[in-house]
Amino acid sequence: GGEIIHSLATGAAVVKAFNTISAKIMVDPGLAQGPVTIPMAGDDKSAKMRVAKLVEALGFEAYDVGPITNARVLEAMARMYIDVQTQNRPDAFNFYFRSHQRLAPLDAQRSHSPDRD
Repeated sequence: GGEIIHSLATGAAVVKAFNTISAKIMVDPGLAQGPVTIPMAGDDKSAKMRVAKLVEALGFEAYDVGPITNARVLEAMARMYIDVQTQNRPDAFNFYFRSHQRLAPLDAQRSHSPDRD
């Protein structure tokens, strides 16, 4: 994955991004019913800034998840997503990253939960 490319492409600035959402969401982010955040992993800050500009130009939000070693986590997420999608399961999903600042406080979430006692 991203780490292998980084190790083989000496001198290249490698950024892992765009592999945690489906093609449907890439084409129509509105299907997510909220902002879609694209996590990016890489060691080169300047390269991540360039990728972030591309992400934002496409209508998504960019989020820096750290060094290229975190690409393996993004790739594992993609493998899990693809496995479920290829089974044509009715519970197929997409990953949506949301900033914790956008989420309601946990107490507010609990008070609106249908499972609340």
